Amino acid sequence: MGRIISLEDNLNVVYTESAKKILPFTIALYIPAPEKKSIEHLGSGVLLRRNNDYFLVTAGHCMKQDNKIIYSGILDGRDFVKLQGAAMVEQGFEKKFDIGILRLDEQSKNACLRNNQFVNDWDLMNNSNIPYKTEYLVGGYPNSKVSVDHKAKVVKKEFMPYLCQSSEEKLYRKLSFQQSQNLLLQYDRRRSTLLGSGQMSISSYPKGLSGCGVWYIPDYFVQDLQNISPYLSGIIIEYHQNYRTLVATKIEPIDILLKGMST
Repeated sequence: MGRIISLEDNLNVVYTESAKKILPFTIALYIPAPEKKSIEHLGSGVLLRRNNDYFLVTAGHCMKQDNKIIYSGILDGRDFVKLQGAAMVEQGFEKKFDIGILRLDEQSKNACLRNNQFVNDWDLMNNSNIPYKTEYLVGGYPNSKVSVDHKAKVVKKEFMPYLCQSSEEKLYRKLSFQQSQNLLLQYDRRRSTLLGSGQMSISSYPKGLSGCGVWYIPDYFVQDLQNISPYLSGIIIEYHQNYRTLVATKIEPIDILLKGMST
């Protein structure tokens, strides 16, 4: 028989289970490093399925550099596989939208399915349905958690989940972000709020988190931990160190792009 999970008493349990749920949908992205005859870590991404289409959603700067589309890849076992397909990058004014989408071809889709899973599009949640002041779970692969041994051709990576509080409205004006498009999240490296215990610890510098998902958990009181349901509500695009703030693009405008790319 299941047990009741309370937010106050079992926050760490709730978010630990939620982190397990979002892990299969989150990938580390790599690019070739020809001078080292190896690869380098680029960022993070989320795998998403809509009907018969399979997508990689990430930050725009993980797909476009020097005004050129770049095709990153994943590790399929120990083999690097470049992800290919129809690409779209929408960076927006001053790159404050910054979203890249790749509709994966068959080979790329199959490589992803051998190693990960695709979140279904019904597990997206429009931010208009989420309370303004709330908490979000962010999970991805910062550079500090990914190491590439170029000589041995071995990659070690560790998924990093972090619990973020939404920022105050005045910060949007200060940093010139639109609340209709972006989501600002507090990221204080000196305290890992995922622990839920209030103890102080140093979290990783978030470089490499770009492209990872922002997830909302609507219900903290469940009969069974397996019924916890994180919903994708945004994609991380940058970090403002001076304000200890992660910036995400909300899921609503991303959803419009996804509809335009669906077959």
